[in-house]
Amino acid sequence: MNEDALPHGNCFRCGFTGDIWGLLKECADLFVDNIETVWEILEENSQERDLETQKIMGKTVLRGFVNEKNVEKILSEAKGKCMYMEKLGFNAQEMEECDIYYRDGSESADCNESNDFRYRVIYAIRDINEKVVGLQGRSIFDDEQEREHKVLGDNFWKKQYWENSEITEEQKNNKKKKLTSRIINTVGFKRDENLYLLYKYVKNPNEYKKVVIVEGPKDAARVYCYRLDDVAVVATLGNSISERQMELLMEVFGKDIEMILAYDNTDDGIKANIATYEKMKKFGFSRVKILVYPKKNKKDRYKDFGEMVAPRDSAFYQIVRRKIQHAIDEAVDIETYRKKFGLASDTLETQKTQEKSFRDEVNAYFLSRVTGKIKKEKEMEAEKKKESIQADKSKIDKEKLVHEIMEDFYITETEARSLVYREAV
Repeated sequence: MNEDALPHGNCFRCGFTGDIWGLLKECADLFVDNIETVWEILEENSQERDLETQKIMGKTVLRGFVNEKNVEKILSEAKGKCMYMEKLGFNAQEMEECDIYYRDGSESADCNESNDFRYRVIYAIRDINEKVVGLQGRSIFDDEQEREHKVLGDNFWKKQYWENSEITEEQKNNKKKKLTSRIINTVGFKRDENLYLLYKYVKNPNEYKKVVIVEGPKDAARVYCYRLDDVAVVATLGNSISERQMELLMEVFGKDIEMILAYDNTDDGIKANIATYEKMKKFGFSRVKILVYPKKNKKDRYKDFGEMVAPRDSAFYQIVRRKIQHAIDEAVDIETYRKKFGLASDTLETQKTQEKSFRDEVNAYFLSRVTGKIKKEKEMEAEKKKESIQADKSKIDKEKLVHEIMEDFYITETEARSLVYREAV
């Protein structure tokens, strides 16, 4: 609750911070000014959406609060020609087939959320009934500094947010965080309950022998457009897989189809592959493998399928296609994958830790023995040196006494020595 006793919260997914009035205005483009309006909207959506269920292949799916009006508005305004995707090798037909749109810099007069998607490639995410349940927008500005410069310098956003005195600093910061993000989703979209492109395989799942699982929709679209033999591809919209996403995969393909994990070839992606492998095996999938991305030169491997671009009408296109097909066919088990990247299994890691601990104990024991011996030798050497110094000092003192006796008693040196050293003359 905030100071006015209104529900208040933060959404780490979309970046929204505020009370219920701000939330409704943000996600529904409404200006609500009384509690009756709030109650009517929440009651309608909780009964007709959140609690509305539908049977999908024998499973019950909970639908979230998604403003379908906003989704339709964004798509209706996303008609620009996407040079960004064309440079990545996608033509208009492929973009349409993969539900890819582009929202240019034009302004929407009656939909704030549509304006959030300006300058973004938009991927429409459909459920397995082919219904659009959310949108994911990726900025065409890959560089973070360039993206921030565009957002803060855009005249529309300046007027709407940065130079608007009616908006608090907290609201400005939240909006800046959202607009400068590389990827954003429509409000209410439940990313972890959907898989991009899964709907394309619902009617004929038995035609496929392998399912490739990637992070982002661009990677999935790339694999899909290469038309690989017996290969389906889906994107988890992140480098992890949820229980609901695994349920959907098992409902459509069953547990015995070969699942190929192909998260990005980065430190995070490699760890995600291993974690997802173990998660899927535990869930019940019997055949799970991990893809090792092919080399793009003598030193480096491709980071993801999105990097594997080739001009369509060139011989290189077929070479890249064969590279992708070969990488999928040669996917490896988890132990081979660990060895490939120098990663030990949990059991082996525990064994190595125990061995290291034992070696450290042995080394410490012998080190203490050696250190003790060296210390003792040094102490003995110091004692000998001390005795030697004392002996030398005693000798000097006696010689001095010999000469003093000779001078005081007028006796010979032999007689003086005899007295000092008690030697017989």
